[in-house]
Amino acid sequence: MSFDIHTHFIHFRRILPEEPTREELVSEWALRDEDYPFLQVLKRDNTKQYAAIQILSIRRTGTWLKNESRISPEILVWVNQQLGITLELSWSPPEREHTSADLKKSLLKYIGWSEFDDETKRILKDWIENQAKYGKARSEVLNGAKEKVFDSKTIFPGLGEFDKFVGSEFQHAEVNIFKKICEIIPEKLRDSFASILETNSEKKNSLFEDLKEQPPSAKCANILRWLKQEKYLSNLGIKEISFKNILSNKL
Repeated sequence: MSFDIHTHFIHFRRILPEEPTREELVSEWALRDEDYPFLQVLKRDNTKQYAAIQILSIRRTGTWLKNESRISPEILVWVNQQLGITLELSWSPPEREHTSADLKKSLLKYIGWSEFDDETKRILKDWIENQAKYGKARSEVLNGAKEKVFDSKTIFPGLGEFDKFVGSEFQHAEVNIFKKICEIIPEKLRDSFASILETNSEKKNSLFEDLKEQPPSAKCANILRWLKQEKYLSNLGIKEISFKNILSNKL
């Protein structure tokens, strides 16, 4: 069974399957040979189990599980079998907070992952701004950001927090683009835009409504209609506006 990690972490609600199949356990929740020396150093069986599940969760979805996470019995039994330990079917994180923090630090170092820190945020912020310049949709940017963070081996801070960060930065980037565009549009042209955006009871849609979709087919009537609209906008001076350094040149 092939495991598409990108499909999995984009659909984040499946971070912890309630009833994983045998095939899922084998392909997604199997420890590697090199994991055992790291885990065997840990003294308590519940700590070994906790560390093993965190390792598997990070490799699978880039997620550090919270202490209150509900782990299915199937996963617990499967991990216990791999570790050769006998425990009750319960998720038992370390009781002492500093012990948990130290374990997380050493575990991330072992598997080569890092926290979602300020430097990661800066890099992601620049990337989001660039995606906005390409005219990408918010949902597309969010999924792309998840892939980028996962590929960089950075653990996610949490679903809500990550989505909020990406959404906020994307909105900020869009606002900046709109401001820059507005600044370079001559006042006379802005007044022209305002007039053609006006609607009334007889005219429910503005001129720009006609420009939303491409012609359905290359018929003479459609081509002539679009040429007429383009000429109208050209006469307003729209072609004299340069979006260099504001939008991507590839648009």
